[in-house]
Amino acid sequence: MISQTVAGPSVHRSGRPSILVVTRPLIWIGVATAVLAAVLVGLAAVRAPQMSPFDEWTHADYAWRLAHGQVPEAGTPVAPEVLQELACRGVAGYVPRLAPCGQIDPDPAAFPSRGEDYNFSHPPLYYGVTGGLARLADAVVPGPHFFVLARLVGVLWLWAAMLVLFLALRAFDVPQKYAVLGTVLLPLFPGVLRACSTVNNDAAAPLAGALALLVFARFVGQHRLGWVFPTVSALLIVATKVINVLPLLIVAVALGVLAVSKWRSEDRTMARHMVLAVAGIGAAFLVVYEGWALFQAGRGDPNWVNPVAGVSDRPMIGSPFGELVSTLLKGMSPESDYFLPMSINGGLLVLWGRALDVAIVAAPLMALTAWARRSTAWLIGAITLAGLVAYPLVVEFQVYMSTGHYFPSVNPRYGLSMEPLALACVIMVAWKRGALRLLAMGTLAGGLAVLATVGGLVA
Repeated sequence: MISQTVAGPSVHRSGRPSILVVTRPLIWIGVATAVLAAVLVGLAAVRAPQMSPFDEWTHADYAWRLAHGQVPEAGTPVAPEVLQELACRGVAGYVPRLAPCGQIDPDPAAFPSRGEDYNFSHPPLYYGVTGGLARLADAVVPGPHFFVLARLVGVLWLWAAMLVLFLALRAFDVPQKYAVLGTVLLPLFPGVLRACSTVNNDAAAPLAGALALLVFARFVGQHRLGWVFPTVSALLIVATKVINVLPLLIVAVALGVLAVSKWRSEDRTMARHMVLAVAGIGAAFLVVYEGWALFQAGRGDPNWVNPVAGVSDRPMIGSPFGELVSTLLKGMSPESDYFLPMSINGGLLVLWGRALDVAIVAAPLMALTAWARRSTAWLIGAITLAGLVAYPLVVEFQVYMSTGHYFPSVNPRYGLSMEPLALACVIMVAWKRGALRLLAMGTLAGGLAVLATVGGLVA
């Protein structure tokens, strides 16, 4: 049986009002988080005019094309409008010269990766939302501002992630002060801020992780047993980026294990609800993943070769098992090498990222040791630790199955959807220890480090 408590109040109160009821405190928190997201994303986007080396021009092209009623396919060149932006902005850390700034119709061959949009295989939801809103705003704001506006849509992705995280923490009966500090901490993760201040479907990853936490909270924290919310959440998450659904899939595994326990303890109504939720999550994943793969399979150049093949991956040397597990612990340092764009990196941000690495790894381990086995907090710690270990293996497996190659460069951004769960572990450990003052001091230190860096106060 699941323990009835996390650190004090019961987390299994049946008949509670929905967490989606709009209250005055929630309105104030919504306004404050919107302002914080706008300030941080706005500063980061303005202070880093160069495009991110993480394929930002291809993601911007995908958003631009969907906004204009087109869907990229194999061999699709990046749109001239996006190439013009790329030529004038350049790529952070990219030394070779691009086409001259100001050309009306630049040659795609003058750009990285033959100037092709090789990210067409991603599902379209992030790009449709970002491109559609950016084009709508572009029609109102005089001048060619699509790229900047697409970056600023990240404010909405970040704001949604913050609000959902707050709701999830409150659904676990986390006191409001701790939940607010957790909500404020999320955009202070450099990886989260970077993703949300560039055009990249990683911007949806924090929201995906927060939604996974909320799905789990509704079951074990509130006894809200419907299958519709988990299923719709899975549909939306997979439609942004497939790897983003990893925490929700791990939640589904946890619910499946709990369903067996409930069945054995004669709580078969709960067991059936959990099984329905698991089935809904699995079905949603397969429908979107397989459906989009089938849609794109017959489109474009049938002889197309990915221009980035062999750049980050290499042939296997030795046993596949040895190569695949060589990146097993990449998830143990999620913030170490994923800071804001190079033009605004600073020493304070590096120190803050290192501190977050320690917290992200330590918090789920502390949850596993501080609480009784299979208590709610213990389960959150187990889910988080499983995700941190699993995502490098998932990335390696995907690359191996599609190319037969080894992928040594598993970037922390692939596990960005796990960070809201790791943050929830931090908050619950702080709550258990009564460390509100220490948590507030850490949040303040992180806020100063991030604001000083993106605000240009430090180099």
